[in-house]
Amino acid sequence: MPDYHLRNGESIILRTEEVSIVNDSSGQSTIELMLTNQAIIHIWRIQRIFSKEPARVDRYPLTDIVVVSGQVQARMLKKRDEPCLCVFLNHENLTFRFQDADEASKKKHIAEWMDAISMQAIGQPSQEAEQVRKSIPGLALVADKIKGTLGIFAQTFAGESVAKTESTADATTTRCVGCRAPLTGFKGQRTHCQYCDTDQVL
Repeated sequence: MPDYHLRNGESIILRTEEVSIVNDSSGQSTIELMLTNQAIIHIWRIQRIFSKEPARVDRYPLTDIVVVSGQVQARMLKKRDEPCLCVFLNHENLTFRFQDADEASKKKHIAEWMDAISMQAIGQPSQEAEQVRKSIPGLALVADKIKGTLGIFAQTFAGESVAKTESTADATTTRCVGCRAPLTGFKGQRTHCQYCDTDQVL
């Protein structure tokens, strides 16, 4: 990776180049944003017309992130009518805008980062990330359909009591072995994590 060397015991959790920092007056141009198990890493340079500035690295330890009532303060906020990822630190705030073409994709990436930051900082997913996903048209509907599909088939062919038994026995929620993102489906189902591209069996 450019211009950053992982520290002892440090590993990469998420990374993207399709992002920019918001409300910066110095002309920062983001090269890469990374989340490791120890810090948020922002690699950037000053944008020049006729010259290429050297890359610079800002490292924000996860221990500097504000935690209120057990919730990591990495949230989605609107800036200039666009959803952005805002991370509240002890002495400053970071705001990043993902460069997706549509708002739904922006929200999806923000929720992914909120969950990942929370998992690395306090060991549990972000409750607010779940609310962000519910605000994405179609995404909550897909989750509801996955939960209800088995029950519908059971009710149709074997009656309501069988539907309740089967859906309780087979439906499952677990975490990705690669990035710890939440995964929902049925026991024994092979699934592909949309966040880190890991294949696994539920």
